[in-house]
Amino acid sequence: MKSFVLIGNPNTGKTTLFNVLTNSNEHASNWHGVTVSVKKKVITYFGQKIEIVDLPGIGSLSHTSPDEKIAIKEIENYLNKKNSIFVLVCDAGNLNKNLFLAYQLKECNIKFVLVLNMINEVKLNIDLVKKKLTDEFNCLTLTIDCRRKKAKHKLLDIKLDKKNSEEVIKNLRHFINYVKNGNELKNAEITYKKITNLHISDCFNQVKTEKSDFLLSFPKLSLPLFFLLFCFAFFLIFGPVGSLLSDFVDDYFVSFVFDFIVIKAYNISGLFGDFLNSVLVVGVGSVICFLPQIVMLFLFLSLIEDSGIMSRISFLIDPFFRKFGLTGKSVFSIMSGFGCTTSSVLVSRNLENSIVRKKTIFVLPFVGCSAKLPIILVVSSLFFGKLVFLVLIGLYLISLFVCLFILKLSNIKLEHQPFLLEIPRLRIPYFKKVIADTKYNVFSFASRTLGIVALLCSLLFFLSNFDFYFRNIAGTENKSILEVVAGFFAPIFKPLGFGFFGVVVALFFGLVAKEMIVSVLAMINGVGAGMLGYALLNPASEVFFTLPSAVSFVVFIFLFSPCFPCLSMIRKEIGLKSAIFCFVFQFFLAYLLSLFVYQILIGNFIFLWIFVSLLFALFGWSVLKLRKRKGQCDGCKNKFCSFRRKL
Repeated sequence: MKSFVLIGNPNTGKTTLFNVLTNSNEHASNWHGVTVSVKKKVITYFGQKIEIVDLPGIGSLSHTSPDEKIAIKEIENYLNKKNSIFVLVCDAGNLNKNLFLAYQLKECNIKFVLVLNMINEVKLNIDLVKKKLTDEFNCLTLTIDCRRKKAKHKLLDIKLDKKNSEEVIKNLRHFINYVKNGNELKNAEITYKKITNLHISDCFNQVKTEKSDFLLSFPKLSLPLFFLLFCFAFFLIFGPVGSLLSDFVDDYFVSFVFDFIVIKAYNISGLFGDFLNSVLVVGVGSVICFLPQIVMLFLFLSLIEDSGIMSRISFLIDPFFRKFGLTGKSVFSIMSGFGCTTSSVLVSRNLENSIVRKKTIFVLPFVGCSAKLPIILVVSSLFFGKLVFLVLIGLYLISLFVCLFILKLSNIKLEHQPFLLEIPRLRIPYFKKVIADTKYNVFSFASRTLGIVALLCSLLFFLSNFDFYFRNIAGTENKSILEVVAGFFAPIFKPLGFGFFGVVVALFFGLVAKEMIVSVLAMINGVGAGMLGYALLNPASEVFFTLPSAVSFVVFIFLFSPCFPCLSMIRKEIGLKSAIFCFVFQFFLAYLLSLFVYQILIGNFIFLWIFVSLLFALFGWSVLKLRKRKGQCDGCKNKFCSFRRKL
C-alpha cells in the first residue's frame, strides 16, 4: 500500500489537505500548533488503497517539543518503508522560512514532493518558481489551494519511485545520524544563504496585512476591541437571538416529535410511556433545546480561529499572562476550552515549557465548556431573564480572576524568557470551511452527548423508580435506590443552599457528562425542558431555587470539576496525581466560593466580614509586594526606566 506522509512547518495547510484527501474533518485553524498528534487514514482511489498520514508541524529536524519528537519518529518509521512518499507542504507566501526544512530533507537524501499551498493568496510567477525549486531540490513541484478538491487529484496521481532495500536502509541511517548529531543547527547559516541565493521572493508579491496588524498592535486599543467583540458574540448567542432559536426548537421539534412518540408509547404500556417520556422528552429533549446556542458558539469560535485573530490576541496578552506564569500561547488552549475542555488539554501540547504546560492544563477546567452552558442558562434565566449573557460574561471573568489569583500565589514568572510566535496572515474566513467545522463540531457534540444522555437517563429512570429489592415504588411510600444513596450526601450541600438529593444526583451524573445536569433536574422534578424553569421556582418541587441558592448553584457548577473524560486526558498528559489534585482542588474551591456567595446573599454578616477582611488583606499584600518590587528595581538610570524604554 502506498503511503503519503504530509510534513512541513506549522500552519502551512497540512491538516486541511489531509481533510480534502480523506474526506475527513480534523481540526484545522489559522494558527500554529493545531496538530499535535499523528493522524492516519486509508482511502481508496480508483481501486487502489492509499494511506494518508498527517504529522504535527515542525520548523526543522530538531526535536525540542513533544509534537516535533512525534513527527520525527514517524518520519523514521516511514523511511523504513519502500512505498512511502513524503509530501513537503509549504506556504507559498512564506517560502523563505519553509524551505529551511526542504534543505534539511535534501541533506538527509530524502526524496519528497514539494507542494506550494495557498497559491491563491500570492501573485506568483508560477513557472519560474517551479523551475527553480525543481532544479534545486530535484523533486516534483506542485501548486495547489488545499481547500479545493482539485488538490486531491493533483497529489494522488503521483507515481511512486521504486526503492530497493539497500537504499531504504542507507537513507534511514543517514537521517538518524543527521538528527542525532544536531546537523540542522550546525548548517543553519549556510542553509539560509542558499535560500537567499534562490531569490524566490523576487518572483511573487504577497498579499500584505501590515496596515491591519499595525492597528491591532496597540494593546490599549485592540484588547478592549476584542473584549467588546466577545461581549457582542455572547449577546447574540445567549441573548434574544439564541433564546428565540432555542424556544423554536423546543416548541416545534421536542414538543411535537417527542410528544407524539411518547403518546404512542402510552397506548402500549403505562410504564413504557413513562420510560420514553423520561428518556426522550425530559432527558434528550432538554439538551436538544440548547443546540441552536451551541451551534452559534461553535460558529463564533470557527470564525475567530480561521481569521487569524487568535494569534494576535495571544501576542497582545503575553506580557499580562507572564506575570502569572503562563505565556500568550496558553490562549489557544483556553479558547479551545470554550468548546470542549478535553480537546483543549490536547491543544496544550504546543507549549514547549513543561511548567507552563502543566499550569495551563490546571487552569483549563475553570473555563466554562459548552456542556456547562445549558444548566447555567436555565438557572440564570429564572432570575435574570434577558440579561443571561451578562451573567455568563461575569462568570467567565470571575473564573479568570480566580485562576490568575491562584497562579499568582505560585510565584512563578516568565518575564525574562523570550516569546516566539509566528503571526499568520489575516484572512477572510473561508465560508465552506467554517460551516464544515461548525457542522462537524455540532454533530460530534450531539452524537457523543445524546447517546450518553439517553443511556444515563435510562439508568436514572430505573434507579428512581425501584428500591433495593427491585420493586416498583410507584404509588408506595418506599424510597428509591437513588433517593436513599443521594440523600446520604445531600446535607453536605445544605450550607450552599441546595441540599436536595436531586442536586447530588445531578452532580454525580454530571461527572460523566455535564449535559446530564439539566436532564437529571428535569427528571427529578418530573417535567420537560420547557417547564423546568417554572418547576425550579416552585417550592413544592423536589428541587427548587431562591435567588441566593440559584447564584450559589451557578457559581458551583461553573467552577466544579470537569467530566471524567477530561480528567482522564489530564491524567494522560500530566500524570495521575495531578489529575486527582485538580479534581479535589476544584471541588473544594467551588464549594468554598459558593458557600461565601450564598451566606453573604442571605445576610450572614460573619461571612461578609470574613470576605471584607480577605479583600483588605489581599489589597495590603499587593501594596507590600509592589513596594518591594519598586525597591528592588535597579533599572532606573537618570530618571528614566530602562525596562519601560525597552518595552
